[in-house]
Amino acid sequence: YAWGLGMRIWLYDEQYYPSGSAGGLTLKGHPELENMALCCVQREVDSPESAVRVMSPLGHSAVQFAFAASADGRLEDISRWRDPAGNLCWDCPGGKWRLYAFFLRPCYEGTNRPLALRAARRYPNVCDRRAMARFLQVTYGAYEKALGSDLTEKIEAVFTDEPSTMRYTEYPRDRDPDASRASYPSVSIYDRPETQMPIYPFLPWPHGIEEAFERRNGYALKNALPLLFGREAAWKQRRDFFETLGEMFDGAYNAQFLETLGRYALQYSGHWLEEEGLSQHPYLYGDILRNMGRMDIPG
Repeated sequence: YAWGLGMRIWLYDEQYYPSGSAGGLTLKGHPELENMALCCVQREVDSPESAVRVMSPLGHSAVQFAFAASADGRLEDISRWRDPAGNLCWDCPGGKWRLYAFFLRPCYEGTNRPLALRAARRYPNVCDRRAMARFLQVTYGAYEKALGSDLTEKIEAVFTDEPSTMRYTEYPRDRDPDASRASYPSVSIYDRPETQMPIYPFLPWPHGIEEAFERRNGYALKNALPLLFGREAAWKQRRDFFETLGEMFDGAYNAQFLETLGRYALQYSGHWLEEEGLSQHPYLYGDILRNMGRMDIPG
C-alpha cells in the first residue's frame, strides 16, 4: 500500500527496543548468548591471621577471580582459594587488606531492561558474534519469508534502535514487575526479574573478552581487574578495556549487520543510546563516531 502511494519504506528491526533480542527469540533455547556482567565485591580486612570468606551473592556464579591488596601496595592473586560451594575462603596472613572478589551474573537485574513497560526480558550479548548472528538470522530470515522479493525491491533501509551492553539502572524497591506487566499487556516474552538480587559494581563481560583483550593489548585482562574496579586512576587499563569492548561490538554488531543488509541491498540506519552523553559511549558500545560512520544513513 505504501509503495503504491510512492512512499519510501523502512523497516524497524525489533519488536520493542533495544534491537538485538528479536522479541526474545534470540535467547529462546540459547541461554549461552545472554548478556553477562562481571561483578566486583570489595571488602576491607584488618584482622589477625584468620580465614576470610566472601560468599557468592544471590543470582551470581562461583567466584571467578579474586585478589588481595595489602596496605603497602602488594597485590596477591587468591583466585584459587575457593570452597566447594564456589565462595572465596582465604587464609588471611593478618594485617590490612582490601579484597576484590569477582562473580559473573546475567546482565539483566540492575539495568533498564526489567523496567521496560512492554518488553521486560533478558537481553543478548551485542559483543558476541554468535548472539548477533542469531538475531540477524531470526529477524531477516522472517522478513525474507514474509516479503519475498519486496525486501530487496521495495524496502530502502533498516532502522536499528539502541543496542548496547547495558548500564546500571536502579530498580525502584516498591515496583511490582508483575503489576507493571498487567498494566501494559503484550505478547512479548516476559522474564520476571529477581528483585532481591544485590547489585554490585559491574562491567560488561562478553564471551571471549579475555582472549580479545590479551590479543589486542599484550597483557592479561585478569591482572587488570582490581585497577578497573579500584580507586586508582588506571587510565591505560580502562582505555584498553573499553577500546577492546568497542572493537568487539563493531565486529559482532556493525560488521554482521552490513554483511546481512548487503545481501538484500538495504541501507543501514538507526539510533545510538545516549548520543549526547559522551561519557556513556565507551561503556555502552564503544566509539560512537565509528558506529555512526558504519551506517549508510546515520541516525
